[in-house]
Amino acid sequence: MRLLKHLILMVLLILVTGCVPRPEAPEVGPLFFPAAPDAPRIQFLKSFSTDIDFERPASWMDILLGPEEERLQIVKPYGVAMSEDAIYVCDTQAKTVWVLDLALKRFSHLKGDTGRGKLKKPINIHIDADGRKFVADADRGQVVVFGRDGRFEGAYGEKDQFRPVDVLVVENRLYVVDAQDSEIEILDKRTGAVTGRFGSLGQGSGQFLHPTNIDCGPQNELYVSDTGNFRIQKFDRDGAFLEMYGEPGQAFGQFARPKGVAVDPDGFLYVVDSRFENIQIFNPQWQLMMFFGGYGYTPGAMALPAQVTIDRDHIDYFRSYAAPGFEINYLLLVSNQSGAAKINVYGFGQMTGAANE
Repeated sequence: MRLLKHLILMVLLILVTGCVPRPEAPEVGPLFFPAAPDAPRIQFLKSFSTDIDFERPASWMDILLGPEEERLQIVKPYGVAMSEDAIYVCDTQAKTVWVLDLALKRFSHLKGDTGRGKLKKPINIHIDADGRKFVADADRGQVVVFGRDGRFEGAYGEKDQFRPVDVLVVENRLYVVDAQDSEIEILDKRTGAVTGRFGSLGQGSGQFLHPTNIDCGPQNELYVSDTGNFRIQKFDRDGAFLEMYGEPGQAFGQFARPKGVAVDPDGFLYVVDSRFENIQIFNPQWQLMMFFGGYGYTPGAMALPAQVTIDRDHIDYFRSYAAPGFEINYLLLVSNQSGAAKINVYGFGQMTGAANE
């Protein structure tokens, strides 16, 4: 029956395309932020949503008949990380961590996501220097640990201890963002024992209202998205409050729903705003430098973005997507909880040589 459908559609298409001239597909140039005439600093490179993104774009036969087999598809991503030639994506709805192997062009699940390692609602993931994966699972109420080979190693967190929504490893410390008690718990990375905590429910300095994400700067200072208070707070590694920035509003530099945070080696802060559907970039003095993204369904746009990750180690996999003359300094990976493009990859850099003249 399927072969017959193929034959009928092929005949129909031959008849139609033989009578009607095929329009030329418009050429789409590289998408840069900011837009001309400003000097480009960020280029959209590629997106990932299903395993077909490793193979080829969808053909007219895929569209008319559907794919030959069920595709592996990211449904509702949040956390995203890169390590050892792979992108790791926490899918809160599929209840798994996807592994996008860039070297093998393979789309799979984390090996240990079965049995004792079964995930319920993985929100965020952090991968340490040893390749161990720490997954903040909000519904399981634990930080689930997988080894370098992806196999389950253990889990931190007792019953009702916390509701983890993000996790960060700094040396031998494990920082857990606890949405249940509006605080950050500090655990010993080796044993899981609680060695400290900071924050409480409130609106004052050092207090939180629905904290969501955490990252560290070049001096191991901590940046926390205080989503309910529309701000980013900065702490030292022991949890002492340093400073904060942000207020609700729709002007440049203000926030509506700040979530993912990432800090580059120069101390520039990237803040995802899922309401504005963009990312704002601030220098270490909290001055807004630029923003990129924006709502839409065209390549490079965002739809309910959640997290942003900076990566310097896998530029070579995406260099071929860069426009001539555009030199990539590092990659920016952004997860989108809605829309067709679930993981967007951008390059931060600058035009060099004759291309910049």
